[in-house]
Amino acid sequence: MSPTSRPLRTALLACALALGASGGCAGSTAQTPTVASVNFEPVAELHVGDSGPLQFLLHEVTTEAAIPSGSVLLVVNNGHVDHRIQAGSTFDTGTLRPGDETSVVLTKEGPLTLVDTTTGREVDLTVRPSG
Repeated sequence: MSPTSRPLRTALLACALALGASGGCAGSTAQTPTVASVNFEPVAELHVGDSGPLQFLLHEVTTEAAIPSGSVLLVVNNGHVDHRIQAGSTFDTGTLRPGDETSVVLTKEGPLTLVDTTTGREVDLTVRPSG
């Protein structure tokens, strides 16, 4: 056996393995993970200003401040100072600077009291069963 035949065989074997591996994938379709479809459109908005009552804007007509479980609530700071909205252990927006907004998904059913920790103002909202 010549001294160059062993490296040549190794190179040919590596090339054959590479071609075989790529040929095994030819014609197959790569699997793409699926992502759940989630609707992030808010069904209600809470506008927070520096004075006056906290205001809900409901995107559906109801006789009370109530939204279905799983709904998105958009919280907007329309004021000139920082605000923070808390609803017990259900959610806390953290500090919202003037012009900031955040979305909250409400899944815990029942009555909620939303508190603006900056001013102490409160507003009640009911999260009803979805459907």
